[in-house]
Amino acid sequence: PTSNSGGRVYIDFPEENAFERFGDSEIACASSDNVLGFPEGQVFCNLADQRVEVFGMTVEYDSTFTDIASITVRNVPNPLVATKSGNYVLSVYNSQAREIVARSYGILDANSTLSFKKTLYYINLPSTPEVTAGTYSSAQTVMLERATIYDITITPTCDTEGITFVPTELTFSSSSSNSQTFKIVVSTTVTAGRHRISWAKKEETSKVRYAMVSHTFLNIISELKTRRWFVYIDQIPQLPLLGVSPAI
Repeated sequence: PTSNSGGRVYIDFPEENAFERFGDSEIACASSDNVLGFPEGQVFCNLADQRVEVFGMTVEYDSTFTDIASITVRNVPNPLVATKSGNYVLSVYNSQAREIVARSYGILDANSTLSFKKTLYYINLPSTPEVTAGTYSSAQTVMLERATIYDITITPTCDTEGITFVPTELTFSSSSSNSQTFKIVVSTTVTAGRHRISWAKKEETSKVRYAMVSHTFLNIISELKTRRWFVYIDQIPQLPLLGVSPAI
């Protein structure tokens, strides 16, 4: 089916290609042969969870269609560990008939899975912390799988206004430890819920040796739902007139 009849091509990726870790702003699609007749060769696609939805084709897919068409999805996140993927499933949808008119079937189709090998070092990030609005987190650790011989700068950011980081960036070098810590500062104006932290990585070298850094998440708890915070002061000792107390 063409786009005029609501035609879509669905590409379902296995969970190993976790798009949520890296966001969907970078996803782009292309076709080297344009067998499906995309206008001016422009391929449109959307991402929903693990499904890439491709549309914009003008060539009808029916029983007379015998050509081999290619669609390329760019910037797909690879797994962070060496593994074998689940099945990649390709299907053709006709929205007028509201049915899948063709699809691949796992082990019945060749090359439906991929094996991923580890070629880069990992950068280990903290698991999802929980922070009360109006406070800051405990020290969160970022660790390189292997110490670096050149400078690597890692910068966390959050689209939510009122969430900041101290320090604003972490720098690893040949003279530093392979672990660094930071804290997350949360304003009282931040709403409770799950917020995404994005990470930028810059390696001062011509050859990249560390894997891309995935998104992490932060759980914010409303200060109204938590107990009151108390400030404790040591007992003040008795002092002679004009005397000076020890540190309290």
